[in-house]
This record gives sequence, C-alpha cells and structure tokens, in this order.
Amino acid sequence: VPEAFTALTLYLSISILLCPELLFSLPYIWGTRSDKRRRATVIGYDSVRAFADVDELVLSDEQLLPSKSISMGGIKLYGDGQIDQAIVETASVFSALGAPVAQVLVEAVDHRRLIQVDSIRYKEGRGIAAMAGGDSILIGTRDFMREHRIYVPDEETRQTESGRLNLYVARNGELNAVMALVYSFHDEVKK
Repeated sequence: VPEAFTALTLYLSISILLCPELLFSLPYIWGTRSDKRRRATVIGYDSVRAFADVDELVLSDEQLLPSKSISMGGIKLYGDGQIDQAIVETASVFSALGAPVAQVLVEAVDHRRLIQVDSIRYKEGRGIAAMAGGDSILIGTRDFMREHRIYVPDEETRQTESGRLNLYVARNGELNAVMALVYSFHDEVKK
C-alpha cells in the first residue's frame, strides 16, 4: 500500500506541472480544429498581439468576387445604342482597370475588338468616367448618371433584387445601355 500511495503522489505531482499547459492547449487545439474546417487559423499569441490593433483587412476584388461568380443577366439599349458597341466599350474600360467583370464582358465579344482607353477616373462607390476611342464613357449607378446630367427613364428607377446590379452605361452624354450583372456569392464569401 505505501508503494501505491507513493506512486499516486508522484503521478499527482507530475500532473500538476502539466495542468496549466493542458488548460491552455486543449481549448486551443479544439479551436484550431473548428478553424481548420473554415480554412482559417490562429497562429499564436505573438501574432495575435501583433495584429490586435488592425482595423482593416484588404482583399482584392478578384479574391472576393472571382469572374466565375459574375454573369450577365441582360442588357437594355437606349437611343441609338448597339449591343456589341455597349459591351465593347464597357469591357474595354473594365479590362483597363483589371476588374473581374471584364472577363465576363470580353467573353461576350471578341477580345480583339477592345478599344484603347485613354483616361479613367474612378468615383468611389458611384462610377467610372473614361475616355475611350475618342468618346466619353460613363459607367456606374443611376445617381452617378444624374450627377453627370444623363437622363435615365423612370422605368429604370426600380430597385434591383439582391445579388443583381444595374450598371448604367452612357456615351457622349447620352444613356446607351443598362446592363444587369448577376453576382453569385460563394458560401465562403457569405460567411
């Protein structure tokens, strides 16, 4: 019996030394398993401390919305607009920017038809003003068109459904087309 008591005391003494390590490690291991399923990780206390004051996360638009997740839902022409001309002008501007939507538009027309874009001005969250092929091209929201005194018919004032975006395209001061782009978000992006 005294040997059993000595063995128990020795076992408890060693386990007391390991308890703090286990109390920290086991929840960390369980947490990393659930993070691994989400393709995320916590890389240690030093890293957490280094990034604790980070207020922003920068992602490229290609990481957030790859071109595979964008499709053209339709196009409506105005004035003397031609469908291929509207797509070529829009594709040329987006190609010059390197935007993921460019690939979707370029697939709709021959990439050799893209025109030279001379200048681009981006207005955060509203639209793009560009000079391409000697024409002034505006691409953006309905409000962006109004800012530039472009007439948008009342039928185009309705809200679009979730995951769908109306992209207004004007050439030389007149509304040329409205393109409906459909965004299908991956489950990972939704999280």
